[in-house]
Amino acid sequence: MEGACNRYASTLEGRLKAIKKLMNYSVKTPLLIEPNLFGAFPTMSYRHLECVWIFNHPIHVEEVTKGKSIIHFPNGHSVFVNASKHVLLKQHQRLHTSLNIYGIHHHRKK
Repeated sequence: MEGACNRYASTLEGRLKAIKKLMNYSVKTPLLIEPNLFGAFPTMSYRHLECVWIFNHPIHVEEVTKGKSIIHFPNGHSVFVNASKHVLLKQHQRLHTSLNIYGIHHHRKK
């Protein structure tokens, strides 16, 4: 993720800090890699080795057991993650809200 942020002239920590400030999110902050186009959300703290970053693609979440889910993508791929359906859908919503709010702020500055 650091490399993707660097490609757009920023750092992972810098992007997370900006969203934390703009959206008042303190944990599991979504990441806007190219702010008007794409970002990702963490399934847990990004410092955990088990963290999976999910990009702003359409998803379908299936809860397998408590705290464990499978994320299905339209292209037929699926990924198993250690996170509940509730957390994943909330994180997905937070990412898209962040993209929308940033887009509005960015558009107003033009």
